[in-house]
Amino acid sequence: MALALLATNIVLLFFMFCVQKLLLASPVAKRRSLAESLKAHSLATIDESSPEYVSATQDFNLRVTWRPLALVVPRTAQEVSLAVQCANAHDVKVAARGGGHSYAGNGLGGADGSLAIDMKEFRTLHVDADTKIATIGAGNRLGDVATALYEQGRRALPHGNCPG
Repeated sequence: MALALLATNIVLLFFMFCVQKLLLASPVAKRRSLAESLKAHSLATIDESSPEYVSATQDFNLRVTWRPLALVVPRTAQEVSLAVQCANAHDVKVAARGGGHSYAGNGLGGADGSLAIDMKEFRTLHVDADTKIATIGAGNRLGDVATALYEQGRRALPHGNCPG
């Protein structure tokens, strides 16, 4: 009898553990805990409750409608690091949004439920006059890169373009 009661208690504890894991892993709980973590680090964050969420997460490819849990717009490398650490702590995938174009919508995660880190504040571009080595920030767009490379170092890069 005692052995049967022990086995029943073990099964019950395991069931409660599984239910708790499912509840904590729910999209709502994950979104809330990630948002609290980002807020605790004072990161500029746009989430579904923000009025600018729809426009901020609009992709160039209108057929792509990925919905990230949040979009962070860091201003420093330290803020990028903090955002990645927050996502990692909450088991959320991270996507870097560079200049903006990705036909597959990878800058918004390539799937629903990621943390998109918009690098638009990282738009520096410098060509060293002696070495001709270019240092290009992750938020630059192709047209800006092509123009700056030519203006600063009389250099070019092969590229195409897309309408829009």
